[in-house]
Amino acid sequence: MLEAYLRWNSLYQNLRPKSATLVNLQRETEMLRSKYPKIRALKASMLFGQHEYVVDIGGYSQDEFYGADAGHKHVEPNQNHTTVCKPSVSYRKPLEFVAETFKQTRAANE
Repeated sequence: MLEAYLRWNSLYQNLRPKSATLVNLQRETEMLRSKYPKIRALKASMLFGQHEYVVDIGGYSQDEFYGADAGHKHVEPNQNHTTVCKPSVSYRKPLEFVAETFKQTRAANE
């Protein structure tokens, strides 16, 4: 039932792989990254659950672990969208991932 609803939901359709919304967003972001390579906000480090069911596991050419490093995606075994996006006391990896990425970004900017 939920899947049928999502297929008809326009917001969900805009988030499907290869949707015009996502293709345009990717094209614009990659163009801005090429034009302004020092803006770190245009380069992402991402963490996905192995059982992701909400978003497409992927990234843009300039993102870490994509492009030339395509074989090094951060995919957490036995996790899904909810456990990655809403970490808990028993599963803190997403918080550690964000803290480490922040630390690396800060060091690169010093």
